[in-house]
Amino acid sequence: LEAQTQIISAPVAYKDSFIVCSRSGEIFSIKPGSGITWMTSTSAVLYERPLAAQDAIFVVTDAGHVRGYHALTGNLLPGWESTVSLAEQVLAVSNDRVYVRSISGKLVAIEKDTGKVLGMAGDNLRHSLSNPVTDRIYVVSDSGTLQCFVQKGLNSPLIHESLAAHEPTDGKGKPKAEAAPKATTEPAEG
Repeated sequence: LEAQTQIISAPVAYKDSFIVCSRSGEIFSIKPGSGITWMTSTSAVLYERPLAAQDAIFVVTDAGHVRGYHALTGNLLPGWESTVSLAEQVLAVSNDRVYVRSISGKLVAIEKDTGKVLGMAGDNLRHSLSNPVTDRIYVVSDSGTLQCFVQKGLNSPLIHESLAAHEPTDGKGKPKAEAAPKATTEPAEG
C-alpha cells in the first residue's frame, strides 16, 4: 500500500483484512493480495490504533473525538455524525455499547446504535488496553491497581471473532478431524 500519507498507528487485523489509519485522517481497509477494499476520510488526524469489533471500527482523533464506521464499507455509522469528544482511547465494544477512556481518566459508556454518551465512571484511569477480542475492559489506575470491568448482566465474555471460524472444516461445517500424533516409547532428544 502506498498511502501517500504518513501512517503512525499500528494496523488492526479484521476478518481477512487489515484496518489502518493515516496521519492525514484516512482509514484504509486492505485485503492482502487484493489491495485497498475501501478508504474513508475522517478529516482529522489519527494517531491511535483503531478498534475493530462487531462489524464496526472506532477511532479517536487527535482532538479527542470518537467516530464509528462500518467495518465492511467504511461508511459512518448512523448516529455517529456528531462525534463524542474528550476521548483518549477506545477500550472495548459490547453488543450495544462502546467504552472509551476520556482525557480526564474516566470510563465513558456510549450507546453503539446512537453514539450518545450513557454515562461516566471512575477517575484517574491513566493506562488501559484496547480489547479487540472481547467486550472486557482493562484499565490500570495511577496507584497501580489493575481492574477488569464487565457490563452488568454479561457473565460470559462476548467474543468478537471466533477462532473456530478459522479452523479447517470437513465441508459440512464440522471441524476437520486430525490424526492424533503417534506416541513414542523413546525419550525425545534435547
